[in-house]
Amino acid sequence: PQLAVGFASGSVRVFDVEAVASVAELKQHRGAVTALAFRSKRHLYSAARDGHVALYDATQNFEPVAVVHVDAALPPHVRGACSDEAVVLATSPHHAVVAALAARDP
Repeated sequence: PQLAVGFASGSVRVFDVEAVASVAELKQHRGAVTALAFRSKRHLYSAARDGHVALYDATQNFEPVAVVHVDAALPPHVRGACSDEAVVLATSPHHAVVAALAARDP
């Protein structure tokens, strides 16, 4: 089994629990990581305060498959400052739906 841990620096580290060893360090974010989700033995999603959601392929040494800015499609007057937003994500079992929600801290 693997465990993913997100850091305030924006990096994500993936560990092999049985071997007690780091297997990957991912650096797709520029803000604190706020959510991580394995959606199979193959896919890992991460979300961060920089407003991005990333998808990684575990079978390809956690190479990024896609990185999407959550509110990139919104009009400029609707977007918030990414530095104070937390991004939470949820995925359907077969990745048909990926929901990401950006919320400001009170």
